[in-house]
Amino acid sequence: MGGNGIIDMKDSGTILMQNKFRLLNETSGKFVSEKLLRKRNLGNDLAVYIYFVKYDKKFYRFTFTFYNNDSDVKIYKFSFDDTIDSEMVESLRLYLDQQQN
Repeated sequence: MGGNGIIDMKDSGTILMQNKFRLLNETSGKFVSEKLLRKRNLGNDLAVYIYFVKYDKKFYRFTFTFYNNDSDVKIYKFSFDDTIDSEMVESLRLYLDQQQN
């Protein structure tokens, strides 16, 4: 994996994220595509990006949190989960309940 000039490829957070991606590729198949769902910034200090990511066998929600410590940008936190479908079903259920009242 190459760097993009902003992220330190030797940072422990970056290495941990790379290892998680390798495991995902082994268990979920080939990467298919991604779509940015949300992006939020707190000035230039903190940024959160949430993506919907498709693989051959599964889909996930990826959340990246970046922290700018005024000398460089670091991956502060990376997480992924596969609960986005159940959250969508629940939000639809709440919407339908509100429509019936």
